[in-house]
Amino acid sequence: MQYVGISQRKETVGKNFQQLSQKACDNIGLMLKKNVQFVRSISVLPFVVDFLTPISSVRYTQNMPQIRDMEQKWKRLRSDDLTLREILDNPLSRNIRAINSIENAFGEILVTDASGRLVASTGKTSDYWQADEDWWKETYNYGRGKISWGFRL
Repeated sequence: MQYVGISQRKETVGKNFQQLSQKACDNIGLMLKKNVQFVRSISVLPFVVDFLTPISSVRYTQNMPQIRDMEQKWKRLRSDDLTLREILDNPLSRNIRAINSIENAFGEILVTDASGRLVASTGKTSDYWQADEDWWKETYNYGRGKISWGFRL
């Protein structure tokens, strides 16, 4: 008799966990969908388009020595360094930082050009050149763009 009671409890608890897991999964899906819509809506704002249009047509991969040089210097740049300030204090960085402070949906927002060079960010990133990162390659998708669900930790 006691065995049946324990068995029934286990089954009930298991079903409850299944239902909770499904609800959590559904909520995460809704949150991700909302975040994608949010990013898409930001990407077409005039200040974003105006900032990115002039640099979008230029490919900087011909300047790989300069990119590698900046990548080497990047970790040592201090917050008052002019090179860092040109990226973190440009109009696009200021606007995405302001938007993110209101929405507070993302720990970090960064924008690169078509070569993977960091052009705007909500804060200093761990490195300057993003094109060597798996998440960037997947998202860039040979210039076609793609939503990537990979997570950076």
